[in-house]
Amino acid sequence: MKKQKKENKFNLKEQGITLVALVVTIIILLILAGVTINIALRENGLFKMSEKVVEKYKEEAGKEEETLQDLEQHIKNNTPVEPAEEPKEPIGKTPYVGYYASRDGITVDGIIYADQAVGNTNGTKWSDGDGTYTIPIKEEGLKEYYISQESYTTEAFGPKPVLTPINDEGEDRFYIMSLEDFGGKGQSYYWYYSAFKNMSDYSTATSTKFGTGKTNTENMVAKWTAGESEDGYGKQDGGSTYKDIWGYFSRKEIPEGWFLPSRGELAAFMQELGINSSNYSNQFQLSSYYWSSSQFNFNYAWLAYMLIGCMSSYTVNYGRCVRLSATF
Repeated sequence: MKKQKKENKFNLKEQGITLVALVVTIIILLILAGVTINIALRENGLFKMSEKVVEKYKEEAGKEEETLQDLEQHIKNNTPVEPAEEPKEPIGKTPYVGYYASRDGITVDGIIYADQAVGNTNGTKWSDGDGTYTIPIKEEGLKEYYISQESYTTEAFGPKPVLTPINDEGEDRFYIMSLEDFGGKGQSYYWYYSAFKNMSDYSTATSTKFGTGKTNTENMVAKWTAGESEDGYGKQDGGSTYKDIWGYFSRKEIPEGWFLPSRGELAAFMQELGINSSNYSNQFQLSSYYWSSSQFNFNYAWLAYMLIGCMSSYTVNYGRCVRLSATF
């Protein structure tokens, strides 16, 4: 019994100490809360300080906005205004043979030798019957063009204006010929050296007509690419002196729209520009022979024989010069 009473006294004493500690803690917290509230509410307290910070921020933000507006206005005032591009005046339907052509309005690509808005349906020929050609008339759906340069000149074709498409809408109106021999003046190429005696389908593989040069070129590049297979005419670049023309310009020029002109297109180039055996060399700076893309028979292809001023043919394993054509 005595032992039990001692334990009870000890517990009551412990509880008393705990209650005092709790009261002291509450008092301390109240004091701290009062101090904090006082600090926050007094004139230079936290609330006042936060209000001043917000006001300062708003003031600086306003200054920054004014500065940005001033800078924007300065840029507007000092930025030169590009003049509006003047509308391009389209050319008419009169013939433009002999004018220069620029597809991008900057680089002069060639000389115009056929105008499909005018055409030529009278069976015109260059020299003899082998040079006969017909330029079909296209009255609708053609591109519109403008004069991009008033005067451009070359030694071969003299001074003339330059035409450029206004946009890409519509079909090409003009045929153009390059201003120089492919590979440089007088550079020769085999037509297709290994095709000699192997062109059994010559009557269907190519055509002599005006307007077929691009298709002829595509067909002959395919033949040359096929090489010694049954679809080709034999080994590529089989000769020792020159390269076959079909492999030489197919990588770069064909994707840009160039092709070897057909017999009819080559004849039109000569006739429409007044080129003949007397003036081809001195006045027009042309070489003596130019390949066309048209086959003649098993062994030969058509070419322009400038020395006598007519269309002729020669064996495909002989070196001759090349002028590339295009439409625009």
